[in-house]
Amino acid sequence: MARPQIVEANYYTFKKRLQTAVDKGNRIERTDKEAWSQYIKSNKINDIAMLSWGKLKFATGKPVLVVIDDNSDWAGFYAYSDEDESCLKWVRPDG
Repeated sequence: MARPQIVEANYYTFKKRLQTAVDKGNRIERTDKEAWSQYIKSNKINDIAMLSWGKLKFATGKPVLVVIDDNSDWAGFYAYSDEDESCLKWVRPDG
């Protein structure tokens, strides 16, 4: 299995896609403990590592972790900062 990568995503497109996910009930936040844990475990994601990457990348803002859980090309695990207008995505090269 290939190692995951953390890549930059277009912040403005991400925010539009996130709003669509919110409107359709396809967003998972850390406060939704059961769904969050299930998604993280089933997709082999290290959310602590992603949080650390976000803290390094985002100069002024605190990273927010979120999952877009739909079948779109934007489905996945993200860290973003509204203050920095920046977004990172966790990607596995094998899918």
